[in-house]
Amino acid sequence: MTASLQATALHKIIVFAGPSLPEHPDATWRRRLDDVDLRPPAQRGDLLAALSERPTVIVLLDGYYYSKPAISHKEILYALDSGVRVIGAASMGALRAAELERYGMIGVGRVFRDFREGRLDGDDEVALLHLPASHGYRAVTLALVELRHAVTERVEAGSIEAPSGERLIATVKALPFHERYPETVEARIRTELDDDAARRLIDHLAHLRLKEDDAAAALDLAARPTTPTVPRRHRATVPFDRFRELHVRSGDRRYRDVGLAIQVLHPEAETVIEAIHLRFLLASAARLEGLAVEERALTERAERIGKELAGKGCPLPALECLEEAELDLLAEAVRHDPRTGDQPLEDLASKMGLASGSQSERRLLDVVISDPLMVTDWQITRALLRTEAVRAATHTVDAAHEVYACFRHRVGSQRITQAQLTDLAMSLWTPGSVDQQASRRGLGHASRRSFRDALERFAPAELLPQAINTYPQHKAALLATRLEWERSTGARS
Repeated sequence: MTASLQATALHKIIVFAGPSLPEHPDATWRRRLDDVDLRPPAQRGDLLAALSERPTVIVLLDGYYYSKPAISHKEILYALDSGVRVIGAASMGALRAAELERYGMIGVGRVFRDFREGRLDGDDEVALLHLPASHGYRAVTLALVELRHAVTERVEAGSIEAPSGERLIATVKALPFHERYPETVEARIRTELDDDAARRLIDHLAHLRLKEDDAAAALDLAARPTTPTVPRRHRATVPFDRFRELHVRSGDRRYRDVGLAIQVLHPEAETVIEAIHLRFLLASAARLEGLAVEERALTERAERIGKELAGKGCPLPALECLEEAELDLLAEAVRHDPRTGDQPLEDLASKMGLASGSQSERRLLDVVISDPLMVTDWQITRALLRTEAVRAATHTVDAAHEVYACFRHRVGSQRITQAQLTDLAMSLWTPGSVDQQASRRGLGHASRRSFRDALERFAPAELLPQAINTYPQHKAALLATRLEWERSTGARS
């Protein structure tokens, strides 16, 4: 493959669109759409999930905000930090681009410029009702921004007086966006304007393609290859960790569920999760000592992690791999530096107000394991995805979910209780305190919701008197698989 062909193959464009695209695309439009990965209008989490596929460009045209949670600013910022060009136009994309232009999102088209320059100030300007995908997302209401532009152009042409146009816009804006049906808007037009002006405006509206033209400009811009942007190091907040846990996934499968299969079922989970916590402590100690990671080594390690995860069917966005690589390299720098010995951990213990000395590591681990805000659920899940147990855990999760979909919180006529969940944990784990083992497995104490949520996912499959699918076989394969944390990451298990 030549360099130019290879560059083209690597130029992956993901487009979130619906009613802003033409209902009957012509040859030019078909060529545009042939070169992109076209997705439905975006809702919260869709952009973050798409980053696992390593696109070079994401084009946001249409997105939900009324019937489903809207795409968030945080995930767009995360995409920009990942080195992805994010282009917004036409509808929700134009609104988000106007809000985030200062951070690097690229806005295109007249709707974007109107938002940026303050001529539009409400999301209802671009909102409309549309039919589902099976009907091509055809719009059934009129976007106010379309009417606004048509009125402006007719005022400039001299067929509408400016005060009459302003009254018309105010009248239609007073309607909820989901009541702006074409026939309703036309009735308001005929009420506010004389017959000739009304006829000209209605005809103008019928031929106006404002959002469609903006969408075309955005796709044409996205098709132009540019120099890749280097991802920026990202320090996620704890709430965003929760967001990543929900939305970074492979298809419809949540990675968090795969991690929970290992945490709940695998006999080596306690040992490996302690190693994950220790890696966090060593990396924290390295930062306290002022140790730095060489950029080339970081990039190479992140690329290797990315390839390994993709090979296991668990692709992650570039920034996730960078975070994993940085934790690995910082922990290794402390562990392999003969000058420091145990001093970095002792210094860290002292910094945290703990007594330093020979038990510093154990004291630090006890603190970190008991505080889920230090090493979050997502960080544990992300690390567990790198183990050799992931494939077996994935099959186990799929089988457990099939049983859960049938039985949910009941087995037979009996509801699964908290006491049964505790008994289940005792049967799955080694004899001893359920609270302590749950905490060491990263599940919180047995009284916490996180523990109940984790056990409930597997309880129906475990408590059924007779199996209804292949869950027992997949679970057996999972238990027989080594987690191999040391070989995967270089961490001490």
